[in-house]
Amino acid sequence: MSIEKTLSPNARTTILEVGRFLYIRKASAALSIILTSDVDQGQSVEIKMHRGEQYDIGEFSPTARFTRLEIQNLSDERNDIELEIGLHRFTPSIAGSDINATITGITIDLPVEVVKPVEVSSITKPVTIEYHRKRMVSLGTMSLGAGKISLPANPERYELLITGYTDNSGPVFVSGIPVYPGQVFIVETNSEVEVKGAAASIIFVSEIVYE
Repeated sequence: MSIEKTLSPNARTTILEVGRFLYIRKASAALSIILTSDVDQGQSVEIKMHRGEQYDIGEFSPTARFTRLEIQNLSDERNDIELEIGLHRFTPSIAGSDINATITGITIDLPVEVVKPVEVSSITKPVTIEYHRKRMVSLGTMSLGAGKISLPANPERYELLITGYTDNSGPVFVSGIPVYPGQVFIVETNSEVEVKGAAASIIFVSEIVYE
């Protein structure tokens, strides 16, 4: 889940979200963060974090989750921040990119179109290269219910990320392809996607969309 906030100088804010990993995607100054855990009678830990840093509350206890974050801006100036909170580690995939995701398990081979080389001397008009920024949006946790769910189309979507919950009894099937517990399936599509599996199986869904 992505959360954006603007903090006044030395201001504090409280966020009630459940997660294991906290990633600071954006911050113009250091933050003091108190995370309250769901284990050990709500034990808290205070850390200082900067942009690009990540904290794993489950490093020594994989089942640990935080349920509350108290964040303080340590700057005397306004601080615009963006946080990523989730159950999976966020790893920058491309230097300078705004996209962060854990990708494991499956490689998808897409068709490759071979284009005839163009001689530079034959270009008579200026060439414009369009660069599209992308960002990740969490759609949350979803249950397959009786064993089937359809994820709606989104014309702004670039990729869809579907993670099988680690406690699922077996794989879920995305358009017929198995996704085992703990694996992430990535498909480049803006169309509707059907997911099937055992009744009450759980999936985590995110999508990368064009800004």
